[in-house]
Amino acid sequence: MRIAVLVAVAGCWRGGGEVPAAEEPAAVTVAPVKAGPYRDVGGRWIGVGIQYDTQSEWDVVMKLHRDAPIGGRIGTIEYPSLPCRADLIRDGEEGDVLVMTEKITDGVDKCVDGGKIRIPRKPGSRLDWRWFFPSGEEGAKASLERMR
Repeated sequence: MRIAVLVAVAGCWRGGGEVPAAEEPAAVTVAPVKAGPYRDVGGRWIGVGIQYDTQSEWDVVMKLHRDAPIGGRIGTIEYPSLPCRADLIRDGEEGDVLVMTEKITDGVDKCVDGGKIRIPRKPGSRLDWRWFFPSGEEGAKASLERMR
């Protein structure tokens, strides 16, 4: 009996008749590829930062490009009330967080060189970020509004 079944099944595979239609594959859901957490942060941003250890507040003007290669300049930041300026170098992403390093270009004696800014991806006209000392300790935060 077993041999007959095998012959019958084998005959279906080599038979010269019509091939049965294949079953429809199950629908597959593919998550969209993200363009990067910084995708929505390109533009000019103005606001106020707060430094934790001194409880001081300072003005912030940040300009970001929509894209930059890792290690490339993704924007600039100014702290007019301190005063100092920096280029923002794109380090990459950590999940949905854009990470940049400040490279102070003006006012080196007033601001810390090599600090990191971490911007979580949130759509909208408000940008909230955290600033970290080169040692990795969080030292400040800022809340900025998009300027058109």
